[in-house]
Amino acid sequence: NALRTANFSVNPAAFQKRLMGAETALPPVVQHKDAVRVFDGGRPLRDHHDRHIFRLRPQRAAQRRIGGVVQSRGGIIQNQDIRLLRQQMNVVSGLPKDYVFLNYLRCHDDIGWGLDYPWLRQFGIDEVSHKKYLNDFLTGQYPGSFGRGELYNSDPESGDARLCGTTASLCGIEKAAFERDAEALEKAVRLDLMLHAYMLSQSGIPVIYSGDEIGQENDYTYHENPRKWDDSRYLHRGDFRWDLEKKRSVKGSLQEKIFDGIRKLETIRAQYPVFCTDARVWTIDTWDDSILGLVREYGEDKVIALFNFSEFDKVAWINEEDGMYTDLISGRAMEAKGVEIPAYGVYWLMRENGIEENK
Repeated sequence: NALRTANFSVNPAAFQKRLMGAETALPPVVQHKDAVRVFDGGRPLRDHHDRHIFRLRPQRAAQRRIGGVVQSRGGIIQNQDIRLLRQQMNVVSGLPKDYVFLNYLRCHDDIGWGLDYPWLRQFGIDEVSHKKYLNDFLTGQYPGSFGRGELYNSDPESGDARLCGTTASLCGIEKAAFERDAEALEKAVRLDLMLHAYMLSQSGIPVIYSGDEIGQENDYTYHENPRKWDDSRYLHRGDFRWDLEKKRSVKGSLQEKIFDGIRKLETIRAQYPVFCTDARVWTIDTWDDSILGLVREYGEDKVIALFNFSEFDKVAWINEEDGMYTDLISGRAMEAKGVEIPAYGVYWLMRENGIEENK
């Protein structure tokens, strides 16, 4: 979630002739019974070859604050929880592999909170108050928040609203840059790249929204245009900032860090077959509800992807006994046991036999 992930399920053989065909939209968090219904036990429903399934968004606020009581000490939010994300990943990983997903972190549209609240009730999560919290956090209204979004279609009576903003602004890059807070900016960039790594870890075709590759912030000029000022979606629909694009060649610049960071992830993903659509995918326990563990396996290749959704350094208490691993991002060799992972950090741990085979 910043940040929205959506998946477009496409039958490759029927794509061109059915591009303008019917669509079936499901809730952002697809429950197992819905997935089975849509895919009809593994066979696509007739006349619905082109459909999109909105899946759980990787918003920091949504994923790290679900499944427990939110605690605040000195303005720092303590509770971070990815259990809903893991539950959703398990559902999506079980869908038929003859359909290919287009995965995006952010797009032109607003963000709606269609989370699986029936599932979340077991943790005492109330839908109305939780949605208000998410919106307050990501619009900068909550104490300690770094989000800089705006609401869309807000309903004061129900408390429901949708959210707008670019990935960078929702991740805290805008706030940190404005306040000239170097430490906060470093964390915000790390969060931005971690979320892109999460997207790129999914099976299917990754899509990057224009401007995200250079960390483009919100465009507030729409407030001055009478044809746009009543539609906050223009907040993240600004013109591409070519002046900022030039800075990606400046060593140490924000644009260079994000552009080169995403390009590195894309290059790694293209190099290793384990990221292909036919790979087996499942989640593993990390014994920390702020760290997502995702395993991809294809042939003899195996990657364990670890994502720390917390602003604190953590340990992923995994215990793999099948040899040494190397983080594809940093090149660091390590055992896949008790892995220390920094705040908003990500590792793509490849079992070493896979490294040798793909050189």
